[in-house]
Amino acid sequence: YVILMPSPPSPVRPDAERLALLLEITERLHRVTAHMGTALTIEDVGAIVVDEGTAALRAASGALWRVDAATQTLRLVRSVNYPTSALAAAERIPIDPAIPVADAVVRGTPVWLSSRVDYEARYPISAARTREITSQGYSIAALPIKIGDEIHAVLVLTFFAERGFDADERMFLGFLAMHCAHGFERARL
Repeated sequence: YVILMPSPPSPVRPDAERLALLLEITERLHRVTAHMGTALTIEDVGAIVVDEGTAALRAASGALWRVDAATQTLRLVRSVNYPTSALAAAERIPIDPAIPVADAVVRGTPVWLSSRVDYEARYPISAARTREITSQGYSIAALPIKIGDEIHAVLVLTFFAERGFDADERMFLGFLAMHCAHGFERARL
């Protein structure tokens, strides 16, 4: 016997747009995998992960910070599309849980901020600093880069729109973080 079940509810995005995004993500993961074999330094790893991640998810900007345990700061390794005015402040960020980038390091888990409202509610001081960049839609994904139980860096993508970070996007970013951790390990050897 065949039992016909109703189709699942349609995704939030139209099917064609979703398919295009999934194909782009898959292609970018292949590129990351291929290019990681040539990455010799932490900077090389950062360039691959940040550039491909930013492009794949069509992020407004992306960055990778490395943990500097001696100074309890995050040191910028790579950034894409950051305003020149913001770069000086972004070079070193204190490891402070009031800042989403640093909170991902403190907690050891990703920080997903799907909207400006979410950002303002969870990180009001940090959100106030970004209002000049955009007062409209804004979302952030910040993922810690772990080697074993130790956090070595944080990967961040920002968007000038609200974004729910669906399961596919979270999985893609998780794979990017994993590739980054493996790249860091190879670069240390």
